[in-house]
Amino acid sequence: MDCYSVAAQWGDSCEGQVATRGRLLFLCVVSYLLLGWCCWTELRYRRAIELPAQFNVVGNVIHGGRHGPREMHCLRYWFQDPVTGRRYQNTVEIAPSEAPAGQRVMVQYLSGEFPESRLAIQARPVVVTVFYSITALLALMVVGAVFWLSVEAHAQPPRGVRSLTPVRRRIEIS
Repeated sequence: MDCYSVAAQWGDSCEGQVATRGRLLFLCVVSYLLLGWCCWTELRYRRAIELPAQFNVVGNVIHGGRHGPREMHCLRYWFQDPVTGRRYQNTVEIAPSEAPAGQRVMVQYLSGEFPESRLAIQARPVVVTVFYSITALLALMVVGAVFWLSVEAHAQPPRGVRSLTPVRRRIEIS
């Protein structure tokens, strides 16, 4: 079996599946929007205050998944707002491999009307880099396509080659 016959078989098996491209495009758009939301969250926490907090493990939770059960620790932490002195607490589920050692952990705290906090070990700064890289790649593709279309639009066919666009001739009816 040669490459052509394999390609022909693949083409035949995908025949009539015009929606496949649409589904793939939809999946890419949804993934890009989800990545953008994660990037926005990370950028918000960049202006957060890092505070020490005390914690204890409240319990364990087992989540069933595709690759079997996965154990997570329920970790409750508490800290004080340095400005108001108000005590905040939160409970998160983290993997046992990410569980901090000792009795203190660093917390990222966003003050404001609706204060938020998370463990510093939950930060994922790589998300911002990936999102910016994909955005730059998409922008480069758009600029390249516009440039290519403008070059093609202004290109003159070589001598002796007929243009693909028909020439309009005036016909006078008398």
